[in-house]
Amino acid sequence: MDFPFIGDAMAGLPALTNEEFRAIADEARRLGLVTTCHTYGIGEGAWGCVEAPFDVPMHMMDADHDPELIREMAARGLLKGRAGNERRFLMLMYSLDALNWFPAGCVAAWPSPGQGFQYNALLVDGDDLLVSSRTAKNAPNQHDNDLVTIHRVHDFRSLALNLHPVV
Repeated sequence: MDFPFIGDAMAGLPALTNEEFRAIADEARRLGLVTTCHTYGIGEGAWGCVEAPFDVPMHMMDADHDPELIREMAARGLLKGRAGNERRFLMLMYSLDALNWFPAGCVAAWPSPGQGFQYNALLVDGDDLLVSSRTAKNAPNQHDNDLVTIHRVHDFRSLALNLHPVV
């Protein structure tokens, strides 16, 4: 697959129109929900996430290639407090339907927002769950990793509550 580029930066092509971006963000705010928008690269997709606006635009790869986009994100307060907030906790979640998710517990946590866990792989070992993670401990930020860590969750199935309705 060839990815489109704007100069030397990957272009974030919109899957939605600007009106659709705004309608989704407006409806979520009406319902009291926090919104996030995932876009890769710069261009229309990135601008759509910022202009809607979504509360947390994520994965804005190559955004540094568009100084106006960075200025607009800063002016709207979208850069404040983002570094590491979603990555310093490695949480175990479960679901019955892959739509509604519940926390089973925290597998690991870092004290600093600049540290993080990402790109996890899971392996069931009997009653235990092994989780490998690209990990940032002393890296320049929560995404530039300096470790691979392995975490064992003993008897992981016992952590889930019984969500089946009682008849």
